[in-house]
Amino acid sequence: MTTGSALVGTRGLQITINSNTATYLTDDRPNAELRYRARFYFDPNTIVMASGNAHYIFYGYSGSTVVLRLEFRKSSSIYQLRAELVNDSSTWKTSNWFTISDAPHFVELDWQKATASGANNGSLMLWIDGVQQTPLTAVDNDTRRIDQVRLGPVSGIDSGTRGTYFFDAFESRKLTYIGPVSSGPTPTPTNTPIPTNTPVPTNTPISTPTFTPTSAPPDVIFADGFESGNLSAWSSSMIDGGDLSASTAARLVGNYGMQAVIDDNNAIYVTDDRPNAEPRYRARFYFDPNTIVMASGNAHYIFYGYSGATVVLRLEFRKSSSIYQLRAELVNDSTTWKTSNWFTISDAPHFVELDWQKSTASGANNGSLTLWIDGVQQTPLTAVDNDTRRIDQARLGAVDKLDTGTRGTYFFDAFESRRQTYIGPAVAAQSAVVAQAETLSNPVPAETDVPITLSSTTVAPGADSRLSGDVAGLRISALLPARTINEPASFVLNQTDNHTMPDGYSLLGGMFELQLAVNGTPLLALEQPLTIAVNYGSFIENMDQSTEVTLQAWDAANDSWTVVPATINAAEQTLTAAVSQPTLLAVFQKDVAATTQIYLPVIQR
Repeated sequence: MTTGSALVGTRGLQITINSNTATYLTDDRPNAELRYRARFYFDPNTIVMASGNAHYIFYGYSGSTVVLRLEFRKSSSIYQLRAELVNDSSTWKTSNWFTISDAPHFVELDWQKATASGANNGSLMLWIDGVQQTPLTAVDNDTRRIDQVRLGPVSGIDSGTRGTYFFDAFESRKLTYIGPVSSGPTPTPTNTPIPTNTPVPTNTPISTPTFTPTSAPPDVIFADGFESGNLSAWSSSMIDGGDLSASTAARLVGNYGMQAVIDDNNAIYVTDDRPNAEPRYRARFYFDPNTIVMASGNAHYIFYGYSGATVVLRLEFRKSSSIYQLRAELVNDSTTWKTSNWFTISDAPHFVELDWQKSTASGANNGSLTLWIDGVQQTPLTAVDNDTRRIDQARLGAVDKLDTGTRGTYFFDAFESRRQTYIGPAVAAQSAVVAQAETLSNPVPAETDVPITLSSTTVAPGADSRLSGDVAGLRISALLPARTINEPASFVLNQTDNHTMPDGYSLLGGMFELQLAVNGTPLLALEQPLTIAVNYGSFIENMDQSTEVTLQAWDAANDSWTVVPATINAAEQTLTAAVSQPTLLAVFQKDVAATTQIYLPVIQR
């Protein structure tokens, strides 16, 4: 531990590699974790490595088996990192290599086992300096856990690798995103603009990093919630004799939305010209099909992203039999389109987010497109050769390929575009905003403390209403009895992780809240109780552990959690409870540590 290796605070971990012997720190505190997150700072410090030399700097173990690892290498003159996880058949799944500079960086890993045998939904995400890289998904690893980790040159050291590098500010968690240390430097991200004006380190290879101010583009490009009552905030609009307009009837957030009346096959849309040859472009908007009439198989595009005069990004909307669906598409440098699966949406408001990225260089083939629907990330499109593409214009509406069998009206609202960070649901009505340099100061990756809407429905008076969703592995089902309300209402299930946990408990899955509102006004009490069933089987190994599980509600008045009386079915690993008001809830298990922080443990040789 030296002051010269400090990347955060006054001391850091200095490791000198003068042989091929592994040197690392070990943490045994993880307790058969189903999900494990770790963040640490790392500085290559100009360590000498022959081109092609590579070794591992982080291991996660399940028993005596490595199931998670982070690899560090030098390729020609550049340093690189990649993340890897193993499935139940001992086959490794490996990310692309991501280039880092010879300077301090903070690295975060989010490993998750599959929720059940055959679910094949295990995953690993890597962030470098707050920027999420292409995730590894669809992994069959339900038998794996994390119960030990090692940090340092843990394995695979080559004779051509000699010198010293630095680590600092290690932290591990079960659930929530960790991000940078608030007192630490803002490292220089790789191949991505920085939405900040905070100091960033230079690439000067010395043991104590030097920081110089850097100007960077603002994160927010444009936002408009149509609260002006017109379309004037946009660069231009194609309204087709008034078929496209702002109206109160179209409001999905705030008081106004954009109404698109489709009475012919003419395209109607608004255009934003503010994107400036963007290498990465994110957009979020709300969309409600509003029971629009479409013949089965009819499909058209509701969002375009342009590179010059060429469409390079698009979102398609269709009706298949009686259901509405969306899919995302991006084009490569050879003008071949890569297309996602179709994803079903209900005939109700949804918020949709797109994250388009060009490939970092010719031959890198790491362009991508990720789609979220109501805060749920769908399977991303990856490994795309699109390094010549940029985004410099966007269009929203019924932009192209309308069919004669499609007639009616649908709604859009709360559009926002950014260069870097996840947008998520709108928190309030928006007025038109053109980004200024000081708009946002710190990158926030896809997992934040902003509530994420998992499912929603419209409640009709006189009928039972059900709502269900998956909250980080918890399977939630809520029943609102008939005659609970006497006018139409919105019924929403959100995920949120922004509250402290009770002492002596660990969180199973994620915290969730049920919201019921009439015309935007929340209902704080119900005439009949709401029945909630929660299946927690993804987190419990045997029925005996069910006695340690409780459902608790957040008491805002006392800033504490309160146990909710519930019936537990240990065989089905389900608890059922009745609540008299929509509220924030969570499932906790007794006596499991929730967070581990390690800064200066003992070095093992």
